[in-house]
Parts: sequence; structure tokens; C-alpha cells
Amino acid sequence: MSRTTTVPMHPELVADQPQTVRWVLAPGVVPFAGPVRRVPQPLGALVDDGVIQAIVCESCALLIRLADGLRWTDVIGQVRDALEAAVDAPGWQPYDAEQCGPDALLAAAVREVLAGPAGDYVRSHGGEVTVASVADGRVEVTFSGTCGHCPATGITLHDRLEAEVRRKHPALRAITATNAGGHSTPRFLSIRRRRDC
Repeated sequence: MSRTTTVPMHPELVADQPQTVRWVLAPGVVPFAGPVRRVPQPLGALVDDGVIQAIVCESCALLIRLADGLRWTDVIGQVRDALEAAVDAPGWQPYDAEQCGPDALLAAAVREVLAGPAGDYVRSHGGEVTVASVADGRVEVTFSGTCGHCPATGITLHDRLEAEVRRKHPALRAITATNAGGHSTPRFLSIRRRRDC
């Protein structure tokens, strides 16, 4: 029986890791977050044959690492076809039950966003954002460093962090922040109009 639908995906090279390709998928396709113990066939055959060394699930992607000595140019079509056949099939197994569920995928999405350009923006200003908790579709982050008392944390939280997390995990219910000083509500910069005398 031939497949009637395909799962949209595209490969991206991973900087400084020539054996690894990130296969980007739509939100909601990846079954869990973290390292994979078992995958369905025919992708499993490539693991069993030693072509694929490791697979790790991200919130909207699969990182696939080839065995040393192999090149992506030689096997990319074979891996793509096997991945397409396996991605929505039953049989994916994580190493740990804590990798499963919507909150695990949400936590992965938040970590990815904080490791990427949105987190780079915060770090470029001398700040830091860490995940305090993820539960029931809600995320709490902590701002510290120069961002700990910055009046613009609310803008950064919603315009940068929340927007990026929601792209990766549309089921996000809310994202809130505290800072190292214990403030639980974002403070906004007030700009007053100058009066000419």
C-alpha cells in the first residue's frame, strides 16, 4: 500500500556537526522530546545497520547523526524516505517517560528558543533568562543580570520569547516572568512628553 500523504519536512545542516542534520517538521508531529530509544521501520533498519548513530527529538525537528565515516551526500535520499515513512508511524520510544507529553515538548521548545536568537538578544544586553517551571501548558521564566530589573522585560517576554515559543508550540497557554529580585509582574518603561516652557 502506498502512502497518500507526506509529512512536510526539510533538512538543515547543524553548525560544527557535519555528521548531524536537523530535519525540521511542523509543530505537533514530533512524538516526544529528547533522545530516541527505538524508531519504526524502515528508519529502524538504518539504525540497526549502523547508518544512523543517534536520533534526538526537538520540539519541531529530529536531529539525526550519521555513523562516523558516512557522508550525508551518499545517504540523504535514503534517510529522507525512511524518515517520511516512519515519522507518523507508531513505535517511537523515548528513553524516559518524562520525555513524553505536551509539557515535555513545551519545555523543549522553550529551551530551543532560549538557546537561539531570542536568547542571544537577551544575552547581548547582559541579561539571562532561565526556565523556572513548565506545567499545564504554562511557562514561567526568570530574568536575571541586567534584565532582572529592566523595565522592558515585558516587551522582551511577549514580543520575542512568547512569539518564538508559540511558533514551535502553538498550544502554549501562557508565559510569565519573574526576575532575580522577585518581581512577578513585568514593569514597563514610562515615557513622558517634554513640555516646553
